[in-house]
Amino acid sequence: MTITLWTIVIVLSVVVIFQFVKYSNLEKRFYEIKDGYLNLAIKKKLISRRKFIRYDESEMYKTLVNAVGNNFIVIPQVHLCDIADVKVGYLDHDNLYYELKKIIYDYAIFDKNFEPLVLIELNGKSHFQDNRINRDAIAENNAKNLDIPFIPIKKEDRINEKLLREKLSPYLKLSTV
Repeated sequence: MTITLWTIVIVLSVVVIFQFVKYSNLEKRFYEIKDGYLNLAIKKKLISRRKFIRYDESEMYKTLVNAVGNNFIVIPQVHLCDIADVKVGYLDHDNLYYELKKIIYDYAIFDKNFEPLVLIELNGKSHFQDNRINRDAIAENNAKNLDIPFIPIKKEDRINEKLLREKLSPYLKLSTV
C-alpha cells in the first residue's frame, strides 16, 4: 500500500512539473509574439500620431471646464485603473489590473486633491451598438461599485454649459444660474 501511495505522489509531482514547464513556455511564447507584433508596428510604421482627444471631445472638455469653474479639475480619458486598484492578495492581480486599464471614462472631475467626484461618458451614435452598450454598462457598474456618480451625456448636449452644470450640480454643488 505504501508503494502505491508513493507512486501516486511521484506521478502527480511529474504532472505538476510538466504543466508548470508547459505553462511557462506558453507564457514566454505569448510575450514573444506580442513583442514581435509591436516591433512589426514600428518597422512597418503601422501607427501614426494623432490628437489626444477628438474635436467633439475637445469641445466637451472646454464646456466642462467652464461649467465647473476653478474649484475642480477636469481630466479626459481616465482609465479605471487610474482611480481603482485591485485588492492586494488577489491571485490574478496583474490580469485584472490590465482589464481595468481597458475601461476608459471620457472625463473625470476631481477635487483639488485628485479625489474623483464624477465620471462622464460622451455618448455618440456608437454607444447604441450592442458591444458598446455592454461596455458602457460595465463602466457604469464599476463607477457604482466605487461610489462615484456616472453621468452619460448625449453628443448633441456636449456644448450646452447650462445643461452640464445642471447635471453636475448635485454632485459638485455648482450654481445652476
